[in-house]
Amino acid sequence: MAISEEHHVGWADVATKADLAALEERMDLRLQVVDGRLDRLDDRFDEVDRRFEHMESRFDALRTDFRTSLLAVMSMMVVLVGTMIAAVKL
Repeated sequence: MAISEEHHVGWADVATKADLAALEERMDLRLQVVDGRLDRLDDRFDEVDRRFEHMESRFDALRTDFRTSLLAVMSMMVVLVGTMIAAVKL
């Protein structure tokens, strides 16, 4: 495809070192904003992770308490059944 006169690029359209430096500065500023947002997002994920760890430890404690209570109830049932059997044999 041939370039027509309408699409001809002249020296006024060529980027200078100053243009590239200004572009680089603007890109750096935008990347700083993006980095800041990503840092805040990381902080939020860290907070969620800490909350899940806290919940996990509470569930572990609840599981331990449940096992202890279950063993206590089962022990009382064994004693009660043994007492009933002894009472029936009298």
